[in-house]
Amino acid sequence: MQAWRLLLVLNLALAATACGLWIRLACGPRPAGVAVLLIACVWMNYLPLLEALAGREIELLELALVSLSVWALRRERQLLAGVSLGAAVMTKFLPVILVPYVFLKGFRRAGWTAVGTVLVLAGLTHWLLGISRNMYFRKVKRNLERLTDAVDPAARGARTLAVRREMKD
Repeated sequence: MQAWRLLLVLNLALAATACGLWIRLACGPRPAGVAVLLIACVWMNYLPLLEALAGREIELLELALVSLSVWALRRERQLLAGVSLGAAVMTKFLPVILVPYVFLKGFRRAGWTAVGTVLVLAGLTHWLLGISRNMYFRKVKRNLERLTDAVDPAARGARTLAVRREMKD
């Protein structure tokens, strides 16, 4: 129960951060009180956001990272924008749509930083978790080997010889 409460507080903090970034984007550095209240009311009455708050979903982290990226691009902080966009892409793959857009708009440094962040995070994930230990990956690999054996019996013989050589060494 304690972990669920902590997650709810984290989700609320992420939603408030994203909301604050969009208020700053829409209203400038010193927003008027009515504008803040209006944006906050619209923001907090958005049903998918409320479902994400209650459902303990990762979309709030993605939303906060994309919001940070948009805010950083508006402030000409391309390194921060690229890192946050790359992290958002690795959180959920939907923000990958924004990477070509960033390049098309001329933010080359942000785009390459996003691509680099994706590659670094993918490499770290592979190193820490290892795709070869993934049960789904092993099942797909086994099915591909069976398919290859059915189509090309010589491939099975070559694979058997390679395994025998590894066992001798």
